[in-house]
Amino acid sequence: MARQTADAEADSATCCACGACCFNEDSRYVLVSGEDYDRLGARAEELTHFASGLCFMRMHEGHCVALELQTDGRVRCSIYEQRPRLCRELEPRSQVCEREIEDKGETSRRVRLQVLQRG
Repeated sequence: MARQTADAEADSATCCACGACCFNEDSRYVLVSGEDYDRLGARAEELTHFASGLCFMRMHEGHCVALELQTDGRVRCSIYEQRPRLCRELEPRSQVCEREIEDKGETSRRVRLQVLQRG
């Protein structure tokens, strides 16, 4: 049990220091199902948009609108408990996660650095 807790804490720390998977310029990046939309509750309209009959998370300045860029350089998902299934299925430290970091890690670092400099 202690090992599982340690792994979960390490995963959380990794995600809070990275957030690479939340970055993308494509407005159709994160598909939101009907169940996901319902889980977003009162914030659903604010956080999503529809295109060609499908629902997606809104993107803002190249990242998911739910991603909060902290002044200490860390990131936080403002809807972590309500996040879409696609986000729930991405396991920290998985091969998909590693590919996201490889593909978009530099963008994540650059944006977080800009936020730090604005302070």
